[in-house]
Amino acid sequence: MPPRPAALLPQHASKTAATPARPESRAELLARFPEENPDPVLRVSAELRIVYANPAAAEVFRGLGVRAHGPAPAALADPARAALADGARRRVELACGEAVFEVSVVPVGREVNLYAHDVTARKRAEDALRASEAALDAFFACSPGILNLLDEELRYVKTDATTPTYFGLARETLAGRSARELVPEFLERFGPMIARVLETGEPTRNVEVHGPVRTRPGEIAYWRASYFPVPLPGGRRGLGVMGVEITDLRKADQALRESAERFETLADNIAQLAWMADEQGSVFWYNRRWFEYTGTTLQEMQGWGWRGVHHPDHVGRVVAEFDRCVRTGEAWEDTFPLRGRDGAYRWFLSRALPIRDPSGRVVRWFGTNTDVTVQREAEQALRDADQRKNDFLAVLSHELRGPIAPIRNGIYLLDKLPADSVQAARARQVIARQTEHLARLVDDLLDATRISRGKVQLQREVVDLRDLVRRACDDHRSGFEQARIELSLHFPAAPVRADVDPTRIAQVVGNLLGNALKFTPAGGAVTVRLRAVNGRAELRVHDTGVGIDRDQLGRMFEPFAQEERNLARSRGGLGLGLALSRGLAQLHGGTITARSDGPGKGAEFVMSLSLAVGTPEAASTGWTADARARRRVLLVDDNADAARMLADVLELLGHEVSVAADGTTGIALARELRPDVVICDLGLPDVDGYEVARTLRSDEALRSTRLIALSGYGQPEDKQRAREAGFEAHLTRPAPLDALAAALR
Repeated sequence: MPPRPAALLPQHASKTAATPARPESRAELLARFPEENPDPVLRVSAELRIVYANPAAAEVFRGLGVRAHGPAPAALADPARAALADGARRRVELACGEAVFEVSVVPVGREVNLYAHDVTARKRAEDALRASEAALDAFFACSPGILNLLDEELRYVKTDATTPTYFGLARETLAGRSARELVPEFLERFGPMIARVLETGEPTRNVEVHGPVRTRPGEIAYWRASYFPVPLPGGRRGLGVMGVEITDLRKADQALRESAERFETLADNIAQLAWMADEQGSVFWYNRRWFEYTGTTLQEMQGWGWRGVHHPDHVGRVVAEFDRCVRTGEAWEDTFPLRGRDGAYRWFLSRALPIRDPSGRVVRWFGTNTDVTVQREAEQALRDADQRKNDFLAVLSHELRGPIAPIRNGIYLLDKLPADSVQAARARQVIARQTEHLARLVDDLLDATRISRGKVQLQREVVDLRDLVRRACDDHRSGFEQARIELSLHFPAAPVRADVDPTRIAQVVGNLLGNALKFTPAGGAVTVRLRAVNGRAELRVHDTGVGIDRDQLGRMFEPFAQEERNLARSRGGLGLGLALSRGLAQLHGGTITARSDGPGKGAEFVMSLSLAVGTPEAASTGWTADARARRRVLLVDDNADAARMLADVLELLGHEVSVAADGTTGIALARELRPDVVICDLGLPDVDGYEVARTLRSDEALRSTRLIALSGYGQPEDKQRAREAGFEAHLTRPAPLDALAAALR
């Protein structure tokens, strides 16, 4: 056993001062050591009583009730008992107030020595370190992104909760695993960068990396990460990795880019000019068509630069209205002209809608400009046509009423005057002239309809245009003489042959002459020139009349177009002559143009037709039948007045006429009378004229009877249907007497 401490040994008398000091023995030094030890030292007997406590123990463990020869407190008795029981040393912690002691329990025979050492500071440091480690571990575990700590061998030291899931591992099993094993393909690409961070100590931030994910087969994940050096215990180098997965963000960006590309593709290929502006109305984007049309650049047009391509007469109004809509948030709509790259202006219908966020705040504007120039021109053309129609109807009303009054008055005179009187003769002339005028008006209307529908059928033959034009001029010469206008003709010596419908070309020439007569005042002159040039026949009708305004030259060939000139109104007309002339010329493959140097300088109309090449002159043909032969005629017409008057005319021509008012009566009379000719209206109250013709054609006794249709329906399809029913001829009301006479032959 070690020597007992001095405090527990018997006390002897001290040496006298005279006694010389002797060096302390080792035993004495060991005996004095517990007394002078600043750490508590205790000795506990087998009976678990304290047999020794040094001053430090008595002071420190006073609160535990430690005193010499007293019982050991439980905190000391329990480890002492255990040491005595198995004779083994042990180490325990003992808390005393705020202090913590580490107690070494050493069994010595039947006693136990207890050596206590204050470890309060160390425990606090260890607790602080554990708390720091726990906080760091919690920080890693709760990181919303990637947070890893690797050593210089790239083994995982600490990791977040997300990273292990990429490898299909539990978080606690990832520590110690090597990135070289888990992501070799990643290190193959980014190893040099990581090595540079470890060697230089310089971090690398916001690097976008990608790689496969084991738990998502076939998928490549993307991260944005930063790499930085981290010192590890023992002077080792470590690598910190911090970042976030941006796979969904990349997909969203890709989807956004694709959506933007689709939008721009769509916006660049729509017919409209398109643009976008911010909430203040400042334009920041235009589609391709805007730049193609305006010939500008984004730098020129962004903001409010678009004002530069607006028409100066409209830009102020447009800017003010758009600014008002931007301030109020109302949808914007306006129509105005925009200048193109060629400097010309076209009209656009423009609309812009505000785009709002979920709170209703306007965040931008999307607008389009739709070219409506053609529509505006069409609308204007419709308005002009409607106006011409109204003017035409007014003229038509005037023109139709004009002949009716003298006809009515002439009939009145014929009823009251002797038939052989001068007044009666004059009345008959007036009635004939005005009736011819009415017929001409109706013919012009019908011809205009036929030409517009492409229903005119030409009866072509090769003629010498000199003869045709001369006859047309002779027909109109009396009108020129009455108006005191000189009419002169200039023809070449050689024939000018063309393959034309003589009647229709004569009609064109007559219209041109009538137009010249209408707009040339008394004392003027009209010159008609015909020549062959460059394989074409060219007819020029020049007058010294009132001339034509430049803006009227383009529309004067339109149907119902008339110059607002008093001379024109005084001479009458429906405004169809030039339109009919142009249509008939075009049907022949020709053209008609007009020229004038302006008001008061006359006008010239030129018709050009192809010459006939190598075609002999057409042989003239005529009727061989005796026009004066007496015929038995059956007239079938439900219009009693028309039937009676036509019957009187036919009887005056020497024919024997019977009249039936409906189809059934007509069929019965035809079978009874066996007429030479049946003139039948097509629109009858019981059976129509077609059925009458078919019925008569089926009767063997009437095979030789000539059937003539007489109707107001004069279209080609009407004539074709009449031929199919069995009619040999088709006359359109009012039928000229010479045509009727020819049909009777």
